[in-house]
Amino acid sequence: MFVKLVFLILIFGGTGVGVLSVRQSRLQAVHEMAESRHRALQLNEQAGEIRSLIVRSSTPQRVHEIMESHGEFVPASSTPAQVEFVERVLERAPEPSGDDHDQAEESSSGTLIFTLSDGTRVVLVDE
Repeated sequence: MFVKLVFLILIFGGTGVGVLSVRQSRLQAVHEMAESRHRALQLNEQAGEIRSLIVRSSTPQRVHEIMESHGEFVPASSTPAQVEFVERVLERAPEPSGDDHDQAEESSSGTLIFTLSDGTRVVLVDE
């Protein structure tokens, strides 16, 4: 009888230790997830601060000064098809069509407003 009692105590004790170790592992995993979320939030805040510093330091006047100090710039896109399209746009506004291609409209102040197929609006101001 005494051996059975000792055996049951050892079984229940081992089961209890196993349950506690699983619980501790879960608590540690939740703690690590919370820390990683906290680090991600801190990094997002730091990125936002850096973006705001960049925006504050890059005024249009400063950008124009930097561009003028470096000389002449070439367009980012120099493929013939895109250059021809830009030249066509500058010569005259394309007629809006009913299909889902790019659409253009001209306002009374001489600005051209293009609505691209992805929803992007491009405004060319005639100065």
